[in-house]
Amino acid sequence: MRAIGPDRMLGVVSTMGVWAAYFLAIYVLQAIGCEAGWALIGVGGTNLLSVVLALLSVLALGAIGWLSSIGWRAWRQARRDDLGTEMSQRARFMGMTMTLLGVLAAVATVLVAIPVFMLHPCR
Repeated sequence: MRAIGPDRMLGVVSTMGVWAAYFLAIYVLQAIGCEAGWALIGVGGTNLLSVVLALLSVLALGAIGWLSSIGWRAWRQARRDDLGTEMSQRARFMGMTMTLLGVLAAVATVLVAIPVFMLHPCR
């Protein structure tokens, strides 16, 4: 058995855990970066702090997408397999729940990331 997958509760909520860690990290890094002057360092037409926050956003979306795909594959596999009524229903439910929580976490990540791409981080 895998440690992260739809067959364990930790796997089911893992996408929301990634979002929560991203949410915390983005605001902590913004505060640290503004105080340390990262927004004054120019990088590729923007500033270092914006680049770091954008990379963090992309990394979080990638992790959420990967974890959601695990749930999606498990849901599709449970639909194909006949594991017995109760076991099959549980596997389908856990896989779909992991996938839907991943979609919710991805939407929340995008909503938090929109200001990163539109606004100066320290104003």
